[in-house]
Formats: sequence, structure tokens, C-alpha cells
Amino acid sequence: MKNSTLILLLNHKIFIFLLSILFLGSSFSGKAQSAQMDSSATKFSHQLGIAAGFTTAYGLSYKLGVKNFYFQTTFTPYKTEYSTRLASGTSVLYVFDKFSRTNLLFYCSNALYLKVYKDFDIQTKRYFRYSYLTINTGLGFGFERKLSKNFRFTTMFGYAGYDSFKRINLTGEVGLFFKF
Repeated sequence: MKNSTLILLLNHKIFIFLLSILFLGSSFSGKAQSAQMDSSATKFSHQLGIAAGFTTAYGLSYKLGVKNFYFQTTFTPYKTEYSTRLASGTSVLYVFDKFSRTNLLFYCSNALYLKVYKDFDIQTKRYFRYSYLTINTGLGFGFERKLSKNFRFTTMFGYAGYDSFKRINLTGEVGLFFKF
């Protein structure tokens, strides 16, 4: 009974996470499509780096830039004999003002954190597993600073719904990217 409740809870949280990603992508698709129609040649920019944040996840990160929009994904798998951890995040960033070395941006992000542990019960002399899944969603403002021709440093801050909106608090995100 306990395993079926856990599976139902995990499926519910994954459904909410996927639904929020779909909503996030569709809310900006109209603006992105109209911006693409304005010019026949759309310029893409690619950035690869590391990022860390409560609502963007942590690990290796990739950003795809289209006009004033960035689409960022971050991923880290970690596995040992006794535990597995997964951090995965998606973000949409909109650059609303550009200066010579700094871009001001608005962002919306989602992160999924999964932890699965294997432990040993001394009394029953059996191994058991337990897992924890949480989804964090963030919204806020940030800065992208051009450190050199190819390096960018991103700092973002705002509000977040933690653990599927059980808690709402401040959040912070950072990233260091190489533009190619």
C-alpha cells in the first residue's frame, strides 16, 4: 500500500512538472513566432556552461538564444552504490534591456530533484529503498554580464514555489557560460 501511494505521488508531481514546462513554453511561443516572422534569417546563439540554483537545478547547462529569448536546460545525474540523485531544470529567459556589457532579463524556471536512497535495516537485516521527489518553480529578474567576447556570467533572483508550492520563498540562481 505504501509503495502504491509513493508511485501515485511521484506520477502526480511529474505530471505537474511536465504541465508547467508545457505552459511555460506555450506562453512565450506566440511572441517567439511573431519575432521569427519579422526577419527571414533568425540568428541563434549557443552557450554551454555550469549553473546552480534552486529553481534552475545545478550542473551542466546549455542555453539556446533566439532574438531576445534564451531557453536554458540544466542537468546532473549522480549515482553511487547506495543513492541516486537527479537534478534537471528548464528555464525561459527574456532579455528586456541591453547595454554594452550587461543584459537585463526576466526569467521563469522549473527544476525537478529526485533522490533515491538504499539503506539497511539492522533489525530485519534487509535493504530498503526510499525516494524523494520535489519540483521547484521560480520567477524573477536577472543580469547577464559579458566577461569577455565568449564568456557570460548570469545572476538571477526572485520568488520560488518550493516542493510543488508547499513553501514560497526567495530564490537565487547563477551560471557561467561559454558562448560559441
